[in-house]
Amino acid sequence: MVNVAVQDRGFWLKKTFQDYIQYDRITEHIKGDMVQVTKTVQQRNREYWGEDADDFRPERFLELKPFWEFVPFSGGPRRCPAQMMVMTEAAYMLARLVMRYERIDSKDANPYHAIMRIGPSNKTGVLVALHKAREGN
Repeated sequence: MVNVAVQDRGFWLKKTFQDYIQYDRITEHIKGDMVQVTKTVQQRNREYWGEDADDFRPERFLELKPFWEFVPFSGGPRRCPAQMMVMTEAAYMLARLVMRYERIDSKDANPYHAIMRIGPSNKTGVLVALHKAREGN
């Protein structure tokens, strides 16, 4: 998410970025500067997600109730207008996979290598084997 400063002002750098910038200092931005929120950094903050913040562990959401720590669609009045459509499509696709396939196995010999595009991706893609469900299941 990139915003453009509409006035000159200083602001405190947030603790969220303490691993990447010096904390407790004021930085200046001038009207017209681009101000960007780095969701990749925000959504891997060890303070909220634990020491394994970079690990794929979806069960963490069973224990945590994220508020502004996890914002894949941004938030507030300027959140992504397609959020509900995307969530509905994702739920539909997951339901169809569960109905049609008994098992999905990873067949990727390459280790996961994260890259950022419009969202997080694996540099080499993802190779999987889909095992069809038997009739009557």
